[in-house]
Amino acid sequence: MEKFRSSRSGGEGWQRLSLGGRRYVGQGRLFEPFDWYLLTAEREDIFYSSVGKIYQRTAVILIASLIIALGLLIVFSNILTKPIKDMVSVIQDIISTGDLSKNVTLWYQDEVGQLGHYFNQMTGELDSAYGQIKKYAYEMALWSTSPRAWRG
Repeated sequence: MEKFRSSRSGGEGWQRLSLGGRRYVGQGRLFEPFDWYLLTAEREDIFYSSVGKIYQRTAVILIASLIIALGLLIVFSNILTKPIKDMVSVIQDIISTGDLSKNVTLWYQDEVGQLGHYFNQMTGELDSAYGQIKKYAYEMALWSTSPRAWRG
């Protein structure tokens, strides 16, 4: 009872107290018309059990949110970088084989899609120019081996 009396002198609001060897959390308020001090209390372990559950649920939600965000990050980064990876693969194939007729697959109509379109256009023009050069070289070779080339 002594602890209760000392809690009354502590004023109004939330208070911690010990009664019968148990810890309690309560809220006290002075009821002035009768000079009563009203205290509503609950055992501390019961009072804070909800807080523990809230912490656990918050932790689970946080971890789940992080896993989902990481998964979405991986999925979207793969979606966004696939056209560039495909373009790099086609460029490597062109370099290794010398085949300018290979084209980049156009995935989107964005800046990367435009880059792929103009890359395909450029390789088409280079392939055409390369074909013209081969044709002129062949004609020159034929002309230089013909008897008319030697008469000059």
